[in-house]
Amino acid sequence: MTRWLIGFVLVLAVGLPAAGWAWKGNLGTPMPIEEVRERAESGDYVVVEGVIVDVRSGQGSLRLATVEDDTGQVVVAFPNHLLRDIKTTPGRTPLYQRVRVAGKWDHKYMDDGTWGIRASAVEQVEED
Repeated sequence: MTRWLIGFVLVLAVGLPAAGWAWKGNLGTPMPIEEVRERAESGDYVVVEGVIVDVRSGQGSLRLATVEDDTGQVVVAFPNHLLRDIKTTPGRTPLYQRVRVAGKWDHKYMDDGTWGIRASAVEQVEED
C-alpha cells in the first residue's frame, strides 16, 4: 500500500504541472461559428476564432461580446478578467481584436435565452 501511495504522489507531482501547462497556447482547433450554432448542445466545450465586433454589459461582472467569423456571429459571455487578457490600447475595449475563445455552449448568462459561449479561456490571435 505504501509503494502504491508513493507512486501515486510521484505521478501527481510530475504529471500535473506538465498537464497544466499543456493547454497554454493551444485551446484546441476552432470550429466555424455557423457549425457551432447548428451542432453544439448544452454543455459542449467549443472553440471558435473571430473578431470581436461588439462588447456590452452582461449579468454581474460578465461582459457580452459578439465574435464574428466568415460564417456568422456568436455571443460570448466573458468574465472581466479574461477580457483584460486581450491587449488593447489602455482604457479601450477589445473591439476589432482577433481572438480564439474556448468555453461551454450555454444560454444561462445570455440575454433573453440567447445561446452562446460562456468563455473559460481566450487567446489573442495575431493577424498574419
